[in-house]
Amino acid sequence: MIRKIILFPVLTFMLLAVSPAFSATIKVPQDYATIQTAINTAAINDTIFIFNGTYVENLVIAKAITLMGESRDGVIIDGSATGDVILINANEVKVSNLTVQNSGNILEISSDIDAGIDIRVADSCIINNCRASFNNMAGIALSTASFNIIKTCIIVDNLYGIALHGQLLEEEPPFKDNRSNLIIGNDISRNSTGIHFFHAIVYFHRANHITCNLIGQNDIGIEFIMVKDNIVEYNSFLDNEGLAINMDLCNCGESGNHIRYNNLVNNNQGDYQSFVNYPDDFINYWSGNYWSDYAGEDSDGNGIGDIWHTFPICSMLSYPPCDPGPHMMAYLDSDNDFYFDIIDNCPAVANRDQDDADLDGIGDACDECTDTDGDGFGNPGFPATTCTLDNCPTFANPGQEDSDANGVGDICDFICADVNSDEAVDILDIIYLIDYKFKNGPAPIPSGAGDVNFDSAVNILDIVYMINYKFKGGPWPYCGQ
Repeated sequence: MIRKIILFPVLTFMLLAVSPAFSATIKVPQDYATIQTAINTAAINDTIFIFNGTYVENLVIAKAITLMGESRDGVIIDGSATGDVILINANEVKVSNLTVQNSGNILEISSDIDAGIDIRVADSCIINNCRASFNNMAGIALSTASFNIIKTCIIVDNLYGIALHGQLLEEEPPFKDNRSNLIIGNDISRNSTGIHFFHAIVYFHRANHITCNLIGQNDIGIEFIMVKDNIVEYNSFLDNEGLAINMDLCNCGESGNHIRYNNLVNNNQGDYQSFVNYPDDFINYWSGNYWSDYAGEDSDGNGIGDIWHTFPICSMLSYPPCDPGPHMMAYLDSDNDFYFDIIDNCPAVANRDQDDADLDGIGDACDECTDTDGDGFGNPGFPATTCTLDNCPTFANPGQEDSDANGVGDICDFICADVNSDEAVDILDIIYLIDYKFKNGPAPIPSGAGDVNFDSAVNILDIVYMINYKFKGGPWPYCGQ
């Protein structure tokens, strides 16, 4: 009786004061007819799953949620030529597997640009596997936004493919730049400008990373204005009508940009492929690029040109060489996944996501033994895996012991959250965990049964998780088996 009196206040406190919110999945159109209604209803961290169809809406996302389509080409959001198709003005929003089209056509240099997806004054968002096409202004816009990721998207047939849009006037809050965004593995083609850094007075576009993209058949590949410390590497600039890279800088202090290891092939109709315009004291670095119009020789056959590749306004005397050591042969991308073979973790099989579940440096698409627990046996569910499959892929068990011969390794063969091993998950297991954590009681049997939120620790968060599951409709316990 004393034991119950001590534990009841603990349980009550956890139910009323400690209980965290858990994410839910909202389906459109099953739960709500429109996407915006689902967004308005969703709580932070919820997922909105959109089934295939065409939705004529202009969405505003002002909370950290996930917006996921059933398929990239099957879910079409049409902005009816008005404003942004999707406006994101909250941090940590995720958008994937959908198409945005038909944005408005407003461009106000000092404040606004219409786009298929506009990340505006928001950080740490991810746009993944989307199509942004036939938008009247930008496909995707970053408007005073930082630490965002745009990856494996198809961004075609827009006025601007990706627009980095900053502040023009000093009095405009919140006084921030476009910083440290990652643009990786995208097809950016058939736009007027593939990637456009817009003019700004107050801040630079700084430390952005543009890598492993196909930038082709645009009027201009990349237009640089007000840029500092950006990296452009491992991209293919192919068949752009005009310049591949235009560094038409404005004598505003732009410097420290690195343009390296890119393929520049057949841009500007055989004329010079890039243009650099900056004064003597603003230094940018070009290195290791392949230029299809390079006229020099490679006398020692090492694949590096004997003389510098230069282009207009790039002086051998006043500036660092425009390209120290241009490569005589183009960088290969054997599987056409936008990752050059020299950096591709699976160069023979296209894998634009570059997923590597066991972090062994070999992409899952060609890893013959994806083994996340490192016990020498492969995880099921990976088509390239040919080694013996693991009977418990979450926990290392090199002996593969399976005493009851049920196909599940002993180390995984337990009921998650049944910490007292009575083959039931109930309040007794919650009491057992409380005793273990706060009264030196016995440990869960086995220990993995107590890690119900699968975060590799058994602690108060697991107790709260179980209370939510049993009394508040929270998600099922998951121990990783």
